[in-house]
Amino acid sequence: MENKNQISNIKYQKYGVHLQWTTSLYFIFNILFFIFLSGCVSQQKIKQPICPPITSVEQASTSIGEYYAGIRPIKAVGSCTVKYRGQGNKPAVMSFPVRLWFENSEKFCVYGDVLFDPKGIGFAVDGEDFWAYAKPMGFYAAGKKDKPIDEKIGGGFFCPTVIFDFLNPLDADGVNALLISSSNAIRCTDSESRRVKKIYLGQCDKFVRKVEYLDRTGRTSIAAEFDDYKKVADGNFYFPHKLTYKHCKGRKCSDSMDIKFDSVKLWQPSDKQIEALFSKPEK
Repeated sequence: MENKNQISNIKYQKYGVHLQWTTSLYFIFNILFFIFLSGCVSQQKIKQPICPPITSVEQASTSIGEYYAGIRPIKAVGSCTVKYRGQGNKPAVMSFPVRLWFENSEKFCVYGDVLFDPKGIGFAVDGEDFWAYAKPMGFYAAGKKDKPIDEKIGGGFFCPTVIFDFLNPLDADGVNALLISSSNAIRCTDSESRRVKKIYLGQCDKFVRKVEYLDRTGRTSIAAEFDDYKKVADGNFYFPHKLTYKHCKGRKCSDSMDIKFDSVKLWQPSDKQIEALFSKPEK
């Protein structure tokens, strides 16, 4: 007579109960595992530091001035993407490698490699003068850097004061500055031209993160943003690796230029390099 208490019989007789327990345990373990992961995630969350905001225009000016004083000549390579309205007002995109040589805010140049021409697009500021060109578009402009360029020319991106204005945006005479404490920003109005710009600073690092240039109606004409600040190798200062410029008309900012630097290094300019880089091209 077969023993009903044999292990083989117990195994098969209890299989249904065993399956139910297995399912229940699987469900319980999943819940526990989820709770465990949730706990880990919450523990791994990095607490953002609480930094005091800018409390005065003088504090902002000092912070920006100290940053600019530490900048040394650099050279950088990266890429540039320009989005604009082409023929028939159709959206167009142009991407190309870009190189930067920066001695100071009074002397720098940017070249774009387009159509197998390493200087197919160029922009330079040399003392009081500037020049800019884009061979594929047949565009050329030159003049004094302090004189505004018509916004219709070059989509407003060839304005000499825009590209590196963020390095020392408060360095101008006859500017009335007002603190916007809620935005950690400074609103600057030129007493002569009445042009207005807003300078937004980082909450903790106090780096310039955004500059808005307003038109006469008070709307943003050009918005410039600066991100991914990294310490320059062998240099005791930081420089943004991502620069974004948007040209706005009304409430739309359809034209834009994005520059992303892959490498930013110190540069020791020689006389030959200066001559080659800052020779004004023929029209």
